[in-house]
Amino acid sequence: MRASDAVTTLVRSGVADVVLATVYQGRFNNKPLARQINLADYEAFVRDFGPAQFDKLPDQPNIPLFGADLCLIERGAGGFVKGVIISPQTATQPPYSTLLDVVRTHLSEAFRGIK
Repeated sequence: MRASDAVTTLVRSGVADVVLATVYQGRFNNKPLARQINLADYEAFVRDFGPAQFDKLPDQPNIPLFGADLCLIERGAGGFVKGVIISPQTATQPPYSTLLDVVRTHLSEAFRGIK
């Protein structure tokens, strides 16, 4: 089963405290399902995220106007915020497919179905 309007957030606070939280709108009283991420897995995500050149990407071009899922991938630190909109069904070429692969590999909860 797929849930629409899901938000997954990865937050690092402190030296080694990393939490991955997913909220499924209208499910679980809109409370996040959270789990700790070990520091090595977080660092692997950061390492792979850099080469995807996220900070330089505009939104994916030619996104279908209807009938497609959309992902808004954002990064924020201090006063810096950057976001990119991607359609997983049509992001088949780099750099968008590369970015999507990094998220799918390291933050699979963002794409997990729920029962």
